Amino acid sequence: CTEIPAPCKPFNSEVSRKIPTLYKTAFLEVLSGEREFIKGPWENGALFHLGMIAVKHLEYEVSFVTGAGNESLKIIDIESTNDVQLYSKLSAGQIKKYGSTLKRRSDIVLAGDNNPSGTVNNNNIWVEVKSLKSTPNYKSRWQPWNIGVKGTTYHRQFYLDRVGSTINGLTGWDSDDQVATDFEWWFQGFRRSGIRGYNGAELNVIRSLLRKLPKKNSSEAHFRSLGYSRAAQNDLNFPISLVTRRVKPMNLKNWLTTTAKNYMLDGIDDSLIEELITNSNQF
Repeated sequence: CTEIPAPCKPFNSEVSRKIPTLYKTAFLEVLSGEREFIKGPWENGALFHLGMIAVKHLEYEVSFVTGAGNESLKIIDIESTNDVQLYSKLSAGQIKKYGSTLKRRSDIVLAGDNNPSGTVNNNNIWVEVKSLKSTPNYKSRWQPWNIGVKGTTYHRQFYLDRVGSTINGLTGWDSDDQVATDFEWWFQGFRRSGIRGYNGAELNVIRSLLRKLPKKNSSEAHFRSLGYSRAAQNDLNFPISLVTRRVKPMNLKNWLTTTAKNYMLDGIDDSLIEELITNSNQF
């Protein structure tokens, strides 16, 4: 950034410290001569993670070109671990903390609104990146988490992102336990040698599974942690449209016509965007 004119924005020290670990995971075997190409889930996952860091940082930098200078888009941390607290019901109608806090690691943390200092706090936006291949039994990997069972699952990760970004209005909730304001999940689209990522139909199935509450237990923590007074509120307050807004395939067309539109396509008429990008089979 010392040699490139504005709007070059350097990463903070924490992000700069962690990025080399991703490069090491992605390229070590290639650079050491053990292989001529990147192979394996850990290597590909790290490579996609690096790509999404570049994408998010580009959105942040370009916002300054357009004059908006959107500091909420700034990457302030990666591989960040946060504590998420669940809640259960008290007999008097209040809720209480359920068990100990659960660890949730976010791949990318954006500053979010109302965070002028750009610090890791409860105003942040969590970004999860997934580089997963489709398999015939892919549905089994996305079944609702059993709230009383230890161990991480994809549904558990998504549910904790929901809880962590929820303003729980039930009596007894500690406002300090809201540790984010929103979250995003991005899935890598890829196809090679008979291996591919999830297609649109499969992502729709995954969204439907992620929308469900965890398997219930006697504590009622599965719905009270989200600020619901009854489980049925989940269907009303968390429709599939809200899941779709947060769970997206990452490809150039989808990126340009959603989160990047205001920055990368600023000033371009919507009808032209629709003609050349949205409705284009060749794009």
